[in-house]
Amino acid sequence: MKKHFSLRSILHAPESTLCGIIVLILCIGLVPLSAYANQKLILQRADAFTKPKLHPYTRKLKTKPMMRPETKSSSYNRLLVILVQFQEEVEDDPLTTGNGQFQTEADPSYIYSIGAPPHDREFFEANLEAVRYYYLAVSAGLYDLEYDVYPKDGSFITLPNTMGYYNPPNVGGDQFVSLMEEYFYQSFSLADAHCPEIDFASYDHYMIIHAGSDWQHDVAGDTPSDIPSFFIHVNESKAVPVNNGSHYISHACNVPATISQDYSTKTQDGDTFHSGYGAINSVMVHEFGHSLGLVDLYNTRNFQPMVGVFDIMDSGGAGVLVDVLDDGSYVHVEGILPALPGAFSRALLFEDQFRAAGLMQDISIENLDKKYRLAASSAKQLGNNLDPTIYKLNLSEHEYILFENRSVDPDGDGATAVYSTLDARVILYPSPIGDPDNSPSYEYDYLLPSFIRADGDSEGGGILAWHINEDVIYNQGVVYDDGSWVSNFDNNTVNTSRNNRGVKVIEADSLEDIGNEWSWWWTGTPYEYFHKSKPRLDGSGNFISWSSEPWTPEFGPHTQPALTDTRGVPSFYWIKEISHPGALMTFELEAGFFDDSYTVDINPDAVIGPLMDTSFSPDMVPVINNDSIQLFSTASDPWLNLMGDFPWQCSQPLFEPVISRQNHNPHDELVLCLEDRLRIVEFWNDALSYIDIDLGGTCTVKPVAHDDALFLATEQNVMKIQDDLILELAPIPDVKAMAIAGDNLVLLQPAAVTIASHNLGVLNTHPLPGSFGDYEPVAFTDAETEESIIFLVSNSGDVWSVSQGTASRIFKNLEASMPTQLGLMATDNLSPVLFWGNANKVYATTADGTLLQGFPYTHADTQFAPSEHVYALGFSSLPIVQLPVSDMGYMAYGLDATYHPEFSLGLSGERKSPVLCYLPQQQRLYWYYQSGDELTYHYSTASENPILWAGERNGSDGQFTGDTAAIPASGNKLSIYVYPNPVESNTLRIRADKLGNYPTTIKVFDSSGKLVIEQSYEASPAKVRDFSLDHKLGNGVYYLTLVNKDERARTKFAVIK
Repeated sequence: MKKHFSLRSILHAPESTLCGIIVLILCIGLVPLSAYANQKLILQRADAFTKPKLHPYTRKLKTKPMMRPETKSSSYNRLLVILVQFQEEVEDDPLTTGNGQFQTEADPSYIYSIGAPPHDREFFEANLEAVRYYYLAVSAGLYDLEYDVYPKDGSFITLPNTMGYYNPPNVGGDQFVSLMEEYFYQSFSLADAHCPEIDFASYDHYMIIHAGSDWQHDVAGDTPSDIPSFFIHVNESKAVPVNNGSHYISHACNVPATISQDYSTKTQDGDTFHSGYGAINSVMVHEFGHSLGLVDLYNTRNFQPMVGVFDIMDSGGAGVLVDVLDDGSYVHVEGILPALPGAFSRALLFEDQFRAAGLMQDISIENLDKKYRLAASSAKQLGNNLDPTIYKLNLSEHEYILFENRSVDPDGDGATAVYSTLDARVILYPSPIGDPDNSPSYEYDYLLPSFIRADGDSEGGGILAWHINEDVIYNQGVVYDDGSWVSNFDNNTVNTSRNNRGVKVIEADSLEDIGNEWSWWWTGTPYEYFHKSKPRLDGSGNFISWSSEPWTPEFGPHTQPALTDTRGVPSFYWIKEISHPGALMTFELEAGFFDDSYTVDINPDAVIGPLMDTSFSPDMVPVINNDSIQLFSTASDPWLNLMGDFPWQCSQPLFEPVISRQNHNPHDELVLCLEDRLRIVEFWNDALSYIDIDLGGTCTVKPVAHDDALFLATEQNVMKIQDDLILELAPIPDVKAMAIAGDNLVLLQPAAVTIASHNLGVLNTHPLPGSFGDYEPVAFTDAETEESIIFLVSNSGDVWSVSQGTASRIFKNLEASMPTQLGLMATDNLSPVLFWGNANKVYATTADGTLLQGFPYTHADTQFAPSEHVYALGFSSLPIVQLPVSDMGYMAYGLDATYHPEFSLGLSGERKSPVLCYLPQQQRLYWYYQSGDELTYHYSTASENPILWAGERNGSDGQFTGDTAAIPASGNKLSIYVYPNPVESNTLRIRADKLGNYPTTIKVFDSSGKLVIEQSYEASPAKVRDFSLDHKLGNGVYYLTLVNKDERARTKFAVIK
């Protein structure tokens, strides 16, 4: 017969009783199998969980690093289980559950079937069969556990002491470890003696099942001497010798015969509720997960859940169900349906096999155009053409995202069923409700947070995103007492810091409940998943349908939550068009703000050059190899090597290639600096030709092309190349960098900057204090007056300007780090704007070093890459600067001092020879670079050129040309202030507003009225200006006066060092 119970009657139980549990309907039908009746239980649920109780000292039992899953042997699928009991308590020990012996007879007082005695070898073999089915689901059928349970004669291994001996009340940590190691040693030593037929070496895994319950399920706290469930891994010196000393056992799982204890009955509003009952399924699969190589994902120091119920290695076994008994009362049962491990844990165990089967794939540029298909982890796929269940998206060298589909009901029947054996005493596996053959399914995730329909059916789940930080997991760790260092992975401490987790669920609702000890929703909620639409709920909170209002159809750097690494660097790749939850979900991939991306295979030792115009076609990308040159056409996608290989012999260039037109041919030339000569290459009359020029020395600086000439430097000379000849030579030694300013050549030396004419005549030489040469000079040229300002960065990071015959420092580096290279740009009302990054600060100033409003802008946790080049784009009315982060691409900021992740280019890995360019014929913005053995390019459609600054040398000669426009004054009266105030460094910065075009004098007085600093400055047309003063002032209060012709302003500031 079948019993049908109404979900309504269960949900009408008192709210105080149902709080913290999973509520399910059980519809039971008997199907005879062998000597016992097997039963199919049809489950329905509501959302809540019991919070696990965790032991304070079990983490100390891993005194040896965990086994790595990659060290799999041929016996990795074999498990030896020994049944261990204690000396019988002749006089009951009230501090333990039971009498220390296995309960081998049925117990009439046990009112429910699941987990009921007798607890004999057949009972535990059935539970191990449940473990086998669970890990078949975890591995998508790739891991089939083999197990043996000893003794096989119906006896048990009996320890020499009572249970209480091994876990006395109020035991300290060191004593607890010692007693558990004794318990472990005695168990396997006695097993070796009791069962000499065991070949211990033929197993990779070992498990002790002991009589009684475990410490973790002592809800009342009245049996503190119960043995806890744990995984132990001892040092070699404490390993157990077996088989006459030919094999040693150093690790084992420890689980109880039952988790049932502290039975209680409560009556409320006429309903009766029984609690304290449970199955050992969840405990067994959790502890066995450790033996396979998994780590705990809860905080093993304070026992706070860190990934909630989304992984069995945290709280995924905390589900409780409610059944209705024959007398109409209710019983709560825990541990029946453990959740699957999350994507990190599954990949940790089976990544190689998953990839080989197509179940795990990388998100990459090669698949940018496809619709990604993501099958539910709990969907049982048949056949050979399998959809992935995990996608990996790299963020940086050590960080990545794992996407998985955690649909709670992949077969779409609204619920799930579980199949049992031994008169429903053991749950074997979930099974489709309508399957007459009761075949196993993988629907272990049915109890995860989801929405509930009015009829009790479940709806929801979706894409769960995991942030993995392998730096925390493998590169950070602890130092043991003996001085040895152990990683967090080997120490089982990957998630002991909420703000620095190794494994984290990215909660789609941006409300971080998981890991928050103050949150009521520590398990996670139905809103943690990414999917297309918000749910429509009725007045009782029941699910009706998916609405037309978007929920999280996109996940990227511009969304909340944002797709970034722990430093806040946004991912270059992001996903969109995420579908509704289901057994198969889909999404699409985007690359930054670009429309599309492609890769082209090249030689990893090749050098790529800038776009060049050839007689074959314009806009070709040269790829230079030692034995050939290739020209890739940009006219089609992907770029094609239309002309094949042009054979030649060439050594590795000293610098990246330069494009010039110094010989007056109608097409571009490619300029290569080789070890002992300059090579000028061109494709003229559809053929490759080149000429080598002996320079009498080695190029020390990347050449600069300007107009119809090419300029370069050796150790002793500067040269002008024209018509394939050295047309001019000037003995200017030790040039470290070059640029063009107007029609003049800027030559930066270690302690001077020389301005030379187009014919290399020296126009001016400015001595410079300190050391220079590590940074490229840049120049602003006024389009109307043709006057130029040259900007330099010293090797200590200070910014200097050279104009009108004067070199002056306009900004002092107060950071402990060094800045990026400089960039120049202009806005509609301000030109030029100088910008750079240093440490975690973004700087934008006028030509005299006056900071723009809101700058420096501090971006916490970001470190800009010293000496690397910068970009600027004008996609919107607000110009965007892009600053480099080491090995992580570029972060984008507006000139209103705001962060713009949507324009950032967060991309991990090396990018050689990057080029940012615009092709007006195609109306495309390109960003391309070399990455290993690929030439990668991205493009966006743009009707106008959006590039304001194109990176190194502004893509050509280091010059920016525009109109001059200063910051307008903000008031009618001269005003000044000191910033920061108080002053903590040896540099005093003063901002003046409403200046006239007159000389300015600044005076500083101490509190007694004594003049301590006086400094004068030449007239400037800037109405708003920053002044910088070096000082040696001591701590105290000072007064500052600024005089600008007839205007005078005064302020007060403090110095604190």
